[in-house]
Amino acid sequence: MFRTRHLWLVEAYQMVHMWSLDELEKLRGWKPQQYQNRIMQLKKWLGRLKGMARLFVTRNRILVLDCLAIQDRMVPLLKSIKLDILSFLKLECENRTRELITDLTEAIKQMQQKPTEYVAFAFYLSK
Repeated sequence: MFRTRHLWLVEAYQMVHMWSLDELEKLRGWKPQQYQNRIMQLKKWLGRLKGMARLFVTRNRILVLDCLAIQDRMVPLLKSIKLDILSFLKLECENRTRELITDLTEAIKQMQQKPTEYVAFAFYLSK
């Protein structure tokens, strides 16, 4: 019963175990929805970890699992991953904004320099 209700822990543990700067770098170029989904998943795992019972006792009371160690280890790591992603996302937004400003500035310059003669204007439009 514990296993079936806590399969999500495997996914969360794998993320914590594999997390590195290389994994963070793989997020570069993600769409906003992908960032949002990842952050929401981390928040969901954090909520579930914090809401886990400290002890799990089997129905026949033969086995008692102490979940405190799992919580103590994984909660700070998941929080750290979430902060890493949010910081990375902030930098990505700043970079994309700079690129957009550069592209728009260039487009404005080109629009201001549009030719008025028919042949030159046709060539300009083909760019």
